[in-house]
Amino acid sequence: MAQAVEGKGYEDMQEFLNKIAKDELEHAQELAERIIELGGLPTNRPTDLEKNGNAPYPGVMKRLSDYDEIIKIVTGAEAGAIEVYDKIAKKTFGKDHDTYQLVTHILGEEITHEEMFENLKG
Repeated sequence: MAQAVEGKGYEDMQEFLNKIAKDELEHAQELAERIIELGGLPTNRPTDLEKNGNAPYPGVMKRLSDYDEIIKIVTGAEAGAIEVYDKIAKKTFGKDHDTYQLVTHILGEEITHEEMFENLKG
C-alpha cells in the first residue's frame, strides 16, 4: 500500500507505512524462527494466513489518498495484533520464557505502531 499512496503529504504516509511493513516482516521472521525452534513448521500458504487470522484481510483500497481510511485500517490491524500478542504473552508467562520475551517485544512494537497512527487522526 505504501508505494501507491497519493495525495497531499503522501511522503509522510509512505514513510509510516514502510516503517510498519518493515517491522511486520521482521515480526513474521522472528515468529517463524521460534515456531521452528519449538518443532513446528510455519505456514507458507497465504490462504491459511487469512483463514487462521484474527481479522479479515481489509482488501484493496480504491482511494489511496483517503488517509482517514488508511489510518482506520492500520489502527484496526494493530489493535487486532495487540490483542493476539497479549493473549500469547499471558499464555506463555512463566511457562516459556523465550516465547514470552519475543512476544512482549513484538507487542511493544505493535503498541508503538498503533500510537503512531492514532496520533495522525484529524
